Amino acid sequence: MFLRVHVPATGSIELVFDSTSVEMVGLKVGATPGLTLVQLLSNDFRLEDGGGSPVDANVSLSAEKVTGMITGTARLSAGATVTALGEPPQNITNGAFSIKPEFGSGAPAAAVAVSPPRVRAGGAVRVHGTVTICPPGDRLDLTSRAFSHRHRFDGLPAVFASVRHDAYSVRTTVPKRDAAGVYPVTARCGGHVLGSTRLTVTPAPRR
Repeated sequence: MFLRVHVPATGSIELVFDSTSVEMVGLKVGATPGLTLVQLLSNDFRLEDGGGSPVDANVSLSAEKVTGMITGTARLSAGATVTALGEPPQNITNGAFSIKPEFGSGAPAAAVAVSPPRVRAGGAVRVHGTVTICPPGDRLDLTSRAFSHRHRFDGLPAVFASVRHDAYSVRTTVPKRDAAGVYPVTARCGGHVLGSTRLTVTPAPRR
């Protein structure tokens, strides 16, 4: 489940989930400067803005067990907002909330494609697609062992793209030294895995 939050300067959001509806709740915030996540109790989470500027962030929510609707209570400071991503999105406001367990899944959070899907080592590819949970200007991290090792993210070779109008596109060259094979290509935003595809690499032409 993905939530989109806006925390005003020095503001906060507290979400308390009912243990009767969900168990072993976990919240995760990507690398967002100025935003702190504090777990007060097992099902009680607080997002605080300590950076002095408004913060927008994607928050992933997981649970070991979900029984029926996900229910709880929200406490939002003035100007703070929480939205469960889905079709259509659902706003969570001050007081009791209730959302379907499949709501906020963000599906499809991102579509990932490579063109061409099959390339010789040393050839160029374009990684592109659509993304629904990352705001314009956010950086999308695209990782694959097929990519150049010049840049890395989370220990893997990576290329980066900016989100524009719910879409992204970036070109990269597959190193000539890459072994032939099928390589996963994964998209991440704000530390969250959004989607993946595969790139087939064939041997570089012999001279």
